[in-house]
Amino acid sequence: MPNFNALLKKRIGFIILCGLLIRTIFSYFFAELYFNRPNIYVDGDTQAWALSFQNLIENGIYTLNLDNEYGYFGRMPGYSFFLGIFWLIIGNWDYVYPVVGFVQIILDVFAIWLVYKTAMNVYNHKTPALISSALYAFYPFIIVWNPVCYSESVSVFLMIASLYFLTIKTNKSIFISGVFLGVGILFRPQLLFLVPLFSIAVIFISKKTIPISLVLFIMAITITYGLWPIRNYLLHKKFILTQDLRGINNWDTDVLSFMQYTYSVKAEWEPQFSSIIYNSETAWPKESYRTKKDSLLLDYAEGILEKTGKKV
Repeated sequence: MPNFNALLKKRIGFIILCGLLIRTIFSYFFAELYFNRPNIYVDGDTQAWALSFQNLIENGIYTLNLDNEYGYFGRMPGYSFFLGIFWLIIGNWDYVYPVVGFVQIILDVFAIWLVYKTAMNVYNHKTPALISSALYAFYPFIIVWNPVCYSESVSVFLMIASLYFLTIKTNKSIFISGVFLGVGILFRPQLLFLVPLFSIAVIFISKKTIPISLVLFIMAITITYGLWPIRNYLLHKKFILTQDLRGINNWDTDVLSFMQYTYSVKAEWEPQFSSIIYNSETAWPKESYRTKKDSLLLDYAEGILEKTGKKV
């Protein structure tokens, strides 16, 4: 009979190796086909992060758009600084992006091990830990975003790192967890929603109403993520917690309102956005007509477009 425990110990290494291979194979052999473009590293928003950091170095101010008052808030600084470190070393954005894509693959492979260790902290048993790490190792969505110079991949790594230190359950580790989560928010503002959930977990772990570990956790988030809204208010007199897309060219209130409405009824704003831009007929999903009030507002908006010569 084989030693089952010994096999389990070896399997995490096998899972990590498989995770590395599938990420490498996808990125260097299939990503171009998947994204349908020759440059798999650069997508529509990549240069927004790069330009924000470049403006900081060359013009002394962190902004996406030097001519727009909202450019200061166009992109949160986490991923901009992540890209910028490589730019300062390499000096050419065209070479930076492939290097960053490779680094993101390595970080995500390391995240497989962090998922394993986190599950071990929670369950104290190798089987659920191996299953958890395998699920992450072969999760398609994270794999396809690894080579793309977007904040998704690194922010997921920071989130997993935060969760890992949270499950160690010491005051020091919970403070470190807060640091990782705070920095993660600077990469992806959606991680803000984890703050109350992780805070409840800290209270549950400590079994006290206001434990010192919770104070340390909130303090860590404040001195990392908190510097961003503080900067926005002190330097620019605007209370902005995350970002303001009006700093991007051609993104004003009308575009943002359209995006917010469309995302409330479907996952993407295409083909509706392009159909309006190119003055062709716009078809809305059935979810847009579930309530009378929403239907009337949509009809009203369509009426305005018709008066301006647009076809909807």
